[in-house]
Amino acid sequence: VVAQAIANGGHTEPKLFTKALASSPFWPKTYKYDAPPAQWIYDTLVDLTNCTGPNSLQCLKGADVQTLRTAALYISGSHTYNTSSYTWAPVIDGQFLNQPLSQATARGAVNIEYGWGMYDLFEGENFIPPGLQNVTNSSVPGSPPYNSSLASFQNWLHGYLPYMPEKNLRRVQELYPKVGEAEELSEYNTTYIRASLIYRDTVLACPTFWTARAASRRSYIGEYTILPATHAADTEWWDQVSPIQKQQPLIYDGFAGAFASFFQTGDPNAHKLTNSSQPGVPGSWQTNEEFVIRRNGFANVDTSMSETRCSFWESVADEIPI
Repeated sequence: VVAQAIANGGHTEPKLFTKALASSPFWPKTYKYDAPPAQWIYDTLVDLTNCTGPNSLQCLKGADVQTLRTAALYISGSHTYNTSSYTWAPVIDGQFLNQPLSQATARGAVNIEYGWGMYDLFEGENFIPPGLQNVTNSSVPGSPPYNSSLASFQNWLHGYLPYMPEKNLRRVQELYPKVGEAEELSEYNTTYIRASLIYRDTVLACPTFWTARAASRRSYIGEYTILPATHAADTEWWDQVSPIQKQQPLIYDGFAGAFASFFQTGDPNAHKLTNSSQPGVPGSWQTNEEFVIRRNGFANVDTSMSETRCSFWESVADEIPI
């Protein structure tokens, strides 16, 4: 969704759509196609598939599927928690994607008139080293060991943002302090949640925030907080028939109903299914609020904290890069 929204400099012709809903879009580091981290991925792939040489791309197109799969798994496991962050990602090729997301959205160079961005409260937890929540060191294959200490957090942060200068790394730690808060999270005091919020905002929340708010006519932001509120935890309400939809009709009608209304009209409130006791989805630019899905209902919540953090990430986006 994000790639199509910013494709061709925001001037895709013929125009393919006017609305986009980016629900927890996984938009990791996007390097220029020939940047060293991206080039390493390609060079390693052709080496592991015995496709080195001047016709490497043609060789890859005809390579055995299992050989490609084995090579891809090796590569993705080699940079899970550092420079490439799960490794496989779009690149800035100068044609389909001719500028990074942070630049495209700041310039309004998008293919959408109506945008809605969704993210989950704790979804960064799916993508950071699990060892950060343990007192003693633990690791997964292809990753160094981590624990819950401040030193271990620092090691992760420097590995995740290796091109960021120290002054900006210090600013990151000020925005995400050892004991802090986030939208719908009154307090956290662990390195695990601290790291997960940094990852969430750089890869999921801020990309969805930027994409939605770049829409030319109307934009909306939403946050899913029903525990566990990890990545994809919200999909049970809308991607398939599920018992929970009948067990909790209020959340189903208010959440999935707003999605359906947005898809149909560009306005999540046009066909609102909940009564006046439940708020609708606020316009992000007009109110600086987001639509929050809670266990017992819905709320409109101020997004100033997200705006501050996402503005910082936008200002240093070329050091990540996103």
